Amino acid sequence: MLSASLKKMLKIIFYFSLMFYFLHSSSLKISDAEISSISLHKDLLYISTNQGKIKIYHLKKQSFLKDISLPKDKDFFGNLIIPKIYQSHTNDHNQTLIVASNASSTRDLWLYSNSKLIPLLQNMEIQKAFWINPTQIIIALLSHEIILYSTQDHQIHYSHQISQSSLNDCIYNQKDHLIYSAGESGIIYAINPDNGNILQTFESHKDRIYQLAFYDQYLISGGADQKVNLLKLSQGIHTLESKNIHTNFLVYAVGAEKGFFAYLANEKGQINLVSFDLKRHFTLGNIKGIANTILFYKNQIIIGTDSQNIYFFTRSF
Repeated sequence: MLSASLKKMLKIIFYFSLMFYFLHSSSLKISDAEISSISLHKDLLYISTNQGKIKIYHLKKQSFLKDISLPKDKDFFGNLIIPKIYQSHTNDHNQTLIVASNASSTRDLWLYSNSKLIPLLQNMEIQKAFWINPTQIIIALLSHEIILYSTQDHQIHYSHQISQSSLNDCIYNQKDHLIYSAGESGIIYAINPDNGNILQTFESHKDRIYQLAFYDQYLISGGADQKVNLLKLSQGIHTLESKNIHTNFLVYAVGAEKGFFAYLANEKGQINLVSFDLKRHFTLGNIKGIANTILFYKNQIIIGTDSQNIYFFTRSF
């Protein structure tokens, strides 16, 4: 049995070890809007807000560069409505896709390129849109329909209904040229982005999956069953290993990078950072709001929340 004084000393050592690994934490507040999501491209952080703006923040310079502002929309009564921007994704040609609400209670897809806003698709239930190459876009609808759209001919090249269950998240595995979608059913679908065909399914959860993340061989999912599932895959579709971490809260956000994955751990907003072999665990705290995005940038972990705050944790390993 450990004495009370020894337990206290071990606890102090543990907290000091965390301070060694995470030497600095800071936050960024968006004073005039709430954050819907954040995305990363090179050194730039794209902050989507509920006030019709994407704020572009330079991580190295630690300063805002500019805003991308969407026009207001008129509702049936002629009232001007500020669109909520749900999500954005930027390619290597600095072209940004923007998913935003409209006055008809549906969503539009915009393209921001060369300082111009171009409407691509309107009045659709778009959950997410992202580039798979410089001219092709995957569009995932809330109904779990997957669309391939080309900016060369501005045509939809296919539209496939993946599941009768609603969709929550869809991501691109560039390494294996695959997309993964998941949602209400708790099943993850591996899809060929060229034709929309389902290549594999993973029954990773017993309830709704909120978010997916992928790095190298690892596919991470978090869901309403208060579980994080970690799949180690070969060629993006063959399961080599499956591990679960059980929590006491709905897992709304997950993220992954070399050697580690992260997830929303509890109702206090804490984030757990875990090595892929499950041997190293770290907890990131003092976060106000529930995380909706977890990103990795160099030696930083960036946490976007459903409030006005973004958190940065700098690590030394």
